[in-house]
Amino acid sequence: MSFFSIDFSNINISNINYNTIKQEAFKHPKASCVIGFIALYLVVGWGNDFLCNLIGFLYPAYASVKAIESHSSDDDTKWLMYWCVYGFFGILEFFSDQLLFWIPLYTLSKCLFLIWLMVPGKNGGTHLLYFKLIRPFVLKHQDRIDSTADKFKDKVDKISKELLSEKQQ
Repeated sequence: MSFFSIDFSNINISNINYNTIKQEAFKHPKASCVIGFIALYLVVGWGNDFLCNLIGFLYPAYASVKAIESHSSDDDTKWLMYWCVYGFFGILEFFSDQLLFWIPLYTLSKCLFLIWLMVPGKNGGTHLLYFKLIRPFVLKHQDRIDSTADKFKDKVDKISKELLSEKQQ
């Protein structure tokens, strides 16, 4: 069974049996070691932020390509919502990077957050953050955002036409 075919949609966090998790971990010692090494590396490794961003990008990018190539639009919507939340988080992180850097275990926490965003269904972070935070904000300010985007587009068009006319002269 490949990693990409695992179905997480039936996971209910309130019914997790930690003894079962331990038993499953002992059944798959190589996977447990790899996950443990990655977690440790995210805490103390050089370039750990790159690894975290790679984890948050690689599988969603692959799943997005698969979604684009499929005939269903449900998976397209799911991954579009993921990229909206991922982008929103990236912008927040950019402006708070100097503060977040000092938080212990930040990179590991960020990686776990990005993995939580990938969880499908209503228990997943993407669904929760998109419908509770991003969607209401955009719907509330949609007219203002659209008019600002139109003004910006008009200014870019004007500047590009001026530059092209100067170049032709």
